Amino acid sequence: MYYSTGLTADERAELFFLVEAEYEQSAETVRFPPVLGLYTSMMVTLIYVRTNQTQAEIGEARGWSQSTISRAITALTPLLARALAMVIPTAEEVDLSQTVIIDGSLLPCWSWRDHPELYSGKHKTTGYNVQVACDLHGRVLWVSDPIDQCHVA
Repeated sequence: MYYSTGLTADERAELFFLVEAEYEQSAETVRFPPVLGLYTSMMVTLIYVRTNQTQAEIGEARGWSQSTISRAITALTPLLARALAMVIPTAEEVDLSQTVIIDGSLLPCWSWRDHPELYSGKHKTTGYNVQVACDLHGRVLWVSDPIDQCHVA
């Protein structure tokens, strides 16, 4: 699963530990598909975020419906965000004694007619634009809050 998630087995286990702790704190409100379970729902969400495959493609490759994949992504995205918020450094915590590469990325999302601010004219799709800082080995050091699309050239 390294190529589809970008995480080693140890990193996936560590992330699952964090996600599971978040789930236990909010189990009343989080509804992932029981057929997938929490771990597989997390993996499907990671694949979706990393590869930008459609939900139908992810489901077809694994024998699940698009709607099941959609429910997993909807349930796990907030859990992942809360779990990772504890371990992602702030901009002030980034070690600037090393070479840092900063670039922008569009995190794709559903096209919501009521939210035109999510549309990126540059990318011709909807999503959240963020800035990412990484070291020369590609290790992510920091990710910004979403940036308003109207300021993106």
